[in-house]
Amino acid sequence: MLNLIREINFTRLQTFLLLVVLLPIAACSAASRHLECPEGQRTERAELYFGLSRSDGKLISEPEWISFLSSAISPKLGKNGFTVLDTKGVWTSKTGQVINEASKVLIVIGDTETSDLKQRLKEVRDRYLDQFKQESVLLAVTPVCVSW
Repeated sequence: MLNLIREINFTRLQTFLLLVVLLPIAACSAASRHLECPEGQRTERAELYFGLSRSDGKLISEPEWISFLSSAISPKLGKNGFTVLDTKGVWTSKTGQVINEASKVLIVIGDTETSDLKQRLKEVRDRYLDQFKQESVLLAVTPVCVSW
């Protein structure tokens, strides 16, 4: 009988600990999908992270970047408007090598679920990967509140 009581208490403890760990995670996840905006409207912030190092170690030059911006990004994303930031990035390659490199972050505000923005971001990303022989271009999309 004592063993049964211990098993029940242990099971309750496991259930309690599981709830303590999982409920905040679920709540956070649900909150990010259902962002309440005190002002303005809910939309998304999409960011593309472009590394400027080539696999041979040479850098993508500023004129090459400006040409890509003019020929690939502006025609696809110009109607949304965008911002480009100069950054420094650190990431791990498929071979496990830690890479430090100059980067560009492209920020676009828009609805990625109900518009064609997601497809246009993919096209820009794919073209960069192909044109500059990159291993990856990170896409991050987060919900935001905006007002003008």
